Amino acid sequence: MKKHNDSLRLGLVALGAVFLFNPTINIVDLLPDFIGFWLIAKGLTYTAYVSETVAMAKKSIVYLAFIEAAKLLSCALLVGGNGTNVVLLTFCFTVVEAILFIPAVDKLFEGLASLGVRHAGKAVFSVPLSSYRIKKAEVLTEKLNALPEEYKKECNEKARKNISKKAKRLSRRINRIKTEKTVDALKLFTIIAFLIRALGAIIPVLPNLMMYGDTLFVSAAELARANLTQVLSYLIAWTAGLIVGIKWLLDFRRYINGIILDTGYTDTIYKKCEAEVLCDKGRLCADMMKKVLIILCTAAVSTFVFPVDFINVTPNLITAGLFIAVFIYLFDYSKKLAIAGMASSLVWAVFSAIGICLQYNFRENHYRPSIVVGGPAYAQKLYLEMEIFSYIEAGLFLISAFIIARVFLTSVRAQIKMMPPRQDGLPRNEKKLLACLKPVAYSGGVVILFNCVLTFVTKWIQSAWIINGIAVITLTVFAIRAYYSLWDNVYVPMKRKF
Repeated sequence: MKKHNDSLRLGLVALGAVFLFNPTINIVDLLPDFIGFWLIAKGLTYTAYVSETVAMAKKSIVYLAFIEAAKLLSCALLVGGNGTNVVLLTFCFTVVEAILFIPAVDKLFEGLASLGVRHAGKAVFSVPLSSYRIKKAEVLTEKLNALPEEYKKECNEKARKNISKKAKRLSRRINRIKTEKTVDALKLFTIIAFLIRALGAIIPVLPNLMMYGDTLFVSAAELARANLTQVLSYLIAWTAGLIVGIKWLLDFRRYINGIILDTGYTDTIYKKCEAEVLCDKGRLCADMMKKVLIILCTAAVSTFVFPVDFINVTPNLITAGLFIAVFIYLFDYSKKLAIAGMASSLVWAVFSAIGICLQYNFRENHYRPSIVVGGPAYAQKLYLEMEIFSYIEAGLFLISAFIIARVFLTSVRAQIKMMPPRQDGLPRNEKKLLACLKPVAYSGGVVILFNCVLTFVTKWIQSAWIINGIAVITLTVFAIRAYYSLWDNVYVPMKRKF
């Protein structure tokens, strides 16, 4: 067994909580929640192997990570949007978050408590006291210990009664301070903190609806009143959300740190995980590659280029993020190529973000003839800049797709060698399987080359996105077929015991 302090990697859960405590401005989050949920999911990996309840919580947290990533990307829709769009996006994302978050919290604490019952873990049932409360209890205890001497010296009966009352009050305060918060109280507080945060995101945008009613015109007084109400709502929501969020963060981190310090409990669970799961490399590879294949199928769909009012609503930023996730999963199989792929995908994501900004700028100021700023020559210059950025994006996409194909094939080749022998005794035809996978692996590069050609002919073929859609659908079908082929022929046999 590995000897280290945090054998279950629960420190990642405490670190991920840092990204969740802050309130949001509509759907704008200063500390991205998807990073926090991703860290929490990674920190629960070992615990989820030995607890089905924690595994269910982890699955919901992974879904939340994807939802929060989509929420972050949808912030681009707020540029130039009216108040009703802000309300709609904020309300929809909040409802989806609540549907996933509340059951995940319930399952997480329930799973940790059940593991504590089975493996004698005391730290999972309560939140340790903070250093401030411990010091305060010590100070009050010193005062309480000094009262008997005062009682002996005092001759006045009324003064003695006051000293006795003071002693009782100090005892009650000390007991109240030393009382630890139970896990059920922390679970309830977590849900309350989430609801306060959700209301803090929705309520401030409601005054915008005052300007979009049945009336055709809005007076200056009504507009000023709505703006003032909105500002006050933001201040109240942020203050309340920040106070509650900080209190929850401190309690939750103390709870997780208390579990980490209970080394007898964590080492017992790690030994169980090591004996039942970590020794089965085939099962781990199968579970990991299932996620990789799902991400690749999603990436195939996200390569679709669909411009709406001169803005691509499926930016390459999405695909780049999915590629980075795949490189992280397959890092151990080809480290140098994975690092190169993550670097190219990150640069590609940056250029994609800049390209989106150029698209917005061109649409708002230079796309419509009635509001052209700077004249046709300046508009043509901006259009040329967008085209140049699209060519750079295409080149980076091609590099990333080529690298991810190489890493993917290397990983599959390494994992096929780990497969147990077939039950019927026949040899496995790995070369034929890999030969079938190569066109699928490299099809991402073929699609982006096709998109590069479409970039040049878009001026003459106004519906070029339809052709692109057909190519993307073909890529997606091949990716899904590869998923089922690999899952049936490679990873399902690997999940059987050696």
